Order: sequence, then C-alpha cells, then structure tokens
Amino acid sequence: MVAFAPEPERVRYTRRVVTTMLRHWRLEHLRDTAELVASELVTNAILHARDQHLITVTVERDEQWLSIAVKDRSTDLPRTAQALPGHENGRGLLLVEHFADSWLCESHSDGTKTVSCRLSIASAAPRTPSVQGGRSARPGPWKISEGSS
Repeated sequence: MVAFAPEPERVRYTRRVVTTMLRHWRLEHLRDTAELVASELVTNAILHARDQHLITVTVERDEQWLSIAVKDRSTDLPRTAQALPGHENGRGLLLVEHFADSWLCESHSDGTKTVSCRLSIASAAPRTPSVQGGRSARPGPWKISEGSS
C-alpha cells in the first residue's frame, strides 16, 4: 500500500510501484494492463480529490487475481460516460471497464470511497492495451456498495 497527496506526478509513481510488485510476483505478463488501469484509477482520484487528503493505492494478489484499489476522500461516485471527441477527459473508466475482469466502487461511512478492479492472473495470453476498437468479452460489473468500512 502506498499513500500520497493528489498530485499529477503521482500517476507515474503508481505505475512504477505496480511494475515493481508485478516483477516481484513474476506477473510481468500483466504489466501493461495493470499499469493502465492503475493510472486511470489514480488519475480519477486526483481529479476528484477534495483538499489535500491522501490517496491510497493498494495492490494485492491471491492465487487467481491481481487487485488494484484506489481510495480517496471524494464521496462522488464515478460513472462511465461517452467521451466527447476532442476532449481530453472521460475515457478512464471506460478503459478500466474494458481491460479489467471486474471492477467496483465502494462508499465508506468515513466519507471516502474505494474504486478497485481485478485482473485474472491465469490469463492464457498477455493482455496488451490496444487503441483498436471493440469491447471486451470479459465482464465489467459496476457495483456500488454503501456503508462499507
């Protein structure tokens, strides 16, 4: 787990942390996808952070899943939306939905929320983010859980 102030340069730091952990766990085949979804989740947290409260990033694994979770002080729940042509923002959660096996958002009673996603460790083929169109066949459920701690 790492925690930091909501500063844009922390997105690059998060990618380095994810890469280091994947290398340690010998899960390099997930690197590109894990870096992408972690970057998008952290960027959203930075954009919507209130004040200078810390953002916390947790990367965990078990036998089946790599989990990436980003906790911030905002109570605003993220939504997927169609990005407008020429706009810089609006695609982050669509990318997470496309590349992650599942993802969710939890509201906590302390006024924070956690947005997290999971990637299958047992992927037969490496996942490489691509700019080509099309939707993933993998499920990307949107779940909102209120009152979790």
